[in-house]
Formats: sequence, structure tokens, C-alpha cells
Amino acid sequence: MSLLALVYDPDQNGQLTNIRMDDTLYIESVNRTITFHHINGKAYKSPQRLEDFDKSTFLKYMKLIRLDHRNFIKVSAIRHFVKETGTVYFDDDPNDSSLIGHVAERNREFLDLTLQTKDEPLELYALVIDEIQNELININIDDCLLIETVNRIITFHHKNGTTYQAPQKMKDFSNSRFLKKNRMLRLDHRNYIQLTYIRVFDIKNGLVYFEEKPKPWSKKAHVAGKNRAFLEMQLQMSDEDLLIVNR
Repeated sequence: MSLLALVYDPDQNGQLTNIRMDDTLYIESVNRTITFHHINGKAYKSPQRLEDFDKSTFLKYMKLIRLDHRNFIKVSAIRHFVKETGTVYFDDDPNDSSLIGHVAERNREFLDLTLQTKDEPLELYALVIDEIQNELININIDDCLLIETVNRIITFHHKNGTTYQAPQKMKDFSNSRFLKKNRMLRLDHRNYIQLTYIRVFDIKNGLVYFEEKPKPWSKKAHVAGKNRAFLEMQLQMSDEDLLIVNR
């Protein structure tokens, strides 16, 4: 099964959605913003701040609501809510609760109303780093108690007690065996490429194209000089030597 990436759709007013990583031409990282360039021609960015989550009606259906400037809460995980102080508890005994959340005063009335309503949960998956296995994995957002962002780092607090962070930099991807299995290789300091979709590799200029007869305006990705020989070898091993031009 392919991993799913959590992204927001630029054509749907920033709605959160899932895309298959197998359908990604290349992955780009600039200033800790991850962009997935899809085979459908779209560029999807991964959420970096809570404002990116705020735009999504999907989270409202899942009853994930904003607590304050850096936290979203899973309503069904709340065991106690003290409206006067804005404190939410995730354990049955509030006196023995290791995980609590704070609700900004302007959001308390809305949370109080939300706790009195019920909606069917929907499925949406987040791409996160399993630090124990050093792997990229998927988790169901519906299983998260809390979504937190600090300095544009998204952290998902899972009901299994583990905290997972969304990948923010290329080194988060480089540790994953999944990308190697799916023939995704590092091109330079900010790009990963999906070998399956390469149609032309211009070694001299260090460019890969995704069309058989690329035009000057065609979508392309840059290959660092130190990585060109390795990419050439990978294509040759795959009997795709004809894709290589301008040696």
C-alpha cells in the first residue's frame, strides 16, 4: 500500500486532502515547506501552521477544533472540560491527568456547544515520522488527541501515547526505506525525484524532465553535480539508458 501525504489543495480553498506518494513526480523542500509535485500537474503543500488546518472543513467533520494559537483538540478524547478555566483533560480522573490542554477564552463557548453535538468521523491520514523505527508512516488523524504546532513543526499526539512529527526537511525523508523501495532518490539539497516518471535526464545541465520531448517551459527538477553519476547508474540498472541525453 502506498503512503499517503497530508496536503492542502490549492484549487479547493486550502482544503486538506490525501494524495498517494506513488503519484508524486518529485518532492521539494524550501524553508521547511514541503511541496509534492503531482502527476496531475498540481503542486500540493503540506500544512505547516494551524492556519492551514483552519481552512479545512474536513477537521470540523472530525470534530477537531482550535483551542488556542497553537493547538487543535480531538473533541471525542475530552473527558472533562472546565469552562471557567479553559482546561480540558484526557483522563477520567482530572487529578491524575498527565496530558491536558488549554482553551483560549474566545473558544470556550464554541467548545461547550460542540461537546453537546455528535458527528460521524471521517478518515484523513497524516504522513509522520516514526522515530523508533526511523520510518515514514501514516496515522489516522481521527486517532489523534491533539494537533500542535510550534515554530512551524506539526506534532500529532496519538491516542497510543506516542507523539509523531510531520516531515519538515529533506533529512526527514532521507531516513525512510519506503522512498528507496519506491525508487525515490535525492537530487539535491531540496529535491527528491520519482525515477518512474523521468522521461529525459540531461546530465550536462543536471536537469530531469517528465515529458519525452520537453519544452523550455516543461516541468523539470535540478540534479546536483555530485548526484548525477549515481542517477545515471540507477537509470542504467533499470534498462532506461535511452532516457539519458547530453552526456
